[in-house]
Amino acid sequence: MPQNAKEIHFEYASKSNFYYDEVGIYGDTLLFELELQNVKHIKLNHPKENYMCGFVPFSIMDSETKDKVASIFFHCNIIFKAVYNFKKNTTKIAAVSNEEDRKFFTNIFGKNYSRFKFKINLNYKKNIKTTFYPNIYYTYKFEELKKSIKWSDSINGTFKDTWKYKLLTNFIKSDENLPKQITLGLLFENNNFGITKVTDLYTTKELKSVSYR
Repeated sequence: MPQNAKEIHFEYASKSNFYYDEVGIYGDTLLFELELQNVKHIKLNHPKENYMCGFVPFSIMDSETKDKVASIFFHCNIIFKAVYNFKKNTTKIAAVSNEEDRKFFTNIFGKNYSRFKFKINLNYKKNIKTTFYPNIYYTYKFEELKKSIKWSDSINGTFKDTWKYKLLTNFIKSDENLPKQITLGLLFENNNFGITKVTDLYTTKELKSVSYR
């Protein structure tokens, strides 16, 4: 990292562990049981990966299911653009759903959908604030959100987190060459490096770019 850097600019991409194409959606059968309990899925080979997965065609979905499916991708397929300011000791993160997803589901379901977006502001001297548009926000002290990583080696580990009232095991990967301020709003009490990947049951989040200015 340059000694005279004033800011770190970085970007993450989050992807749903569901996959879709023009025919329907694919995913781990457990995902279907948790997210689409009332929809009957069949098992077949995943079109992109080498495993048997669940599948539901768009042709059998009712209106409620279609909206649920679109919502899953809008809330999971997210681009995060962040700036850490050294002098202020703050990070501002702007998150927005993928435009390609919006266009795809608007076209295939014949319904106009809006993009999902929110902001995360981390003030390392104070707190963390998440704002959902238009004016819903949540503010937490760092101590309320800090988690502990169980390291399996110097860069790989796991941590527990709650999502939709379920306790999940998350897999995390860090990079010893990156500063710890490179994070997706996740705070850890035992990590000193930048986070490059976080995987849970629902999503996979990966660091895509870093620059110093």
